Amino acid sequence: LIIRSNEEPSDESPTVIVNRATLIHMETKLDQVKAWSHETPNLYTLVVELLDSKTMERLEITSTRIGFKCVEVKDRQLLLNGQPVYIYGVNRHDHSPTGGKCVTREEMRKDVELMKQYNFNAVRTSHYPNDPYFYELCNEY
Repeated sequence: LIIRSNEEPSDESPTVIVNRATLIHMETKLDQVKAWSHETPNLYTLVVELLDSKTMERLEITSTRIGFKCVEVKDRQLLLNGQPVYIYGVNRHDHSPTGGKCVTREEMRKDVELMKQYNFNAVRTSHYPNDPYFYELCNEY
């Protein structure tokens, strides 16, 4: 997808310009996607590139790992991919025995592995945003 900032979007274009920001809506059908769940955390890598419309030079590239799932409530029952799921959760604060509030990536990984060892499938992350790496670990495990 190429976005030219000097062009107005047309009816065929998936581009909408709002307050100098460009929003893009894209849709595609993927075959044979494995659903993500807390028991089988299937993840895929989404890569997005921003190209100069004239030179086709890569201006920026980013990636993230994503999972595909369907979460819904039917008849007061929480369903994940159509299956009932019960929340077994734990509270977590960033705390290191040696670093205090400075938690290393390895300590975060150990926290998540310990939670999975005891069959937790939910985490309440206290009163502040956690390191984005912690959320990545939660998706992975």
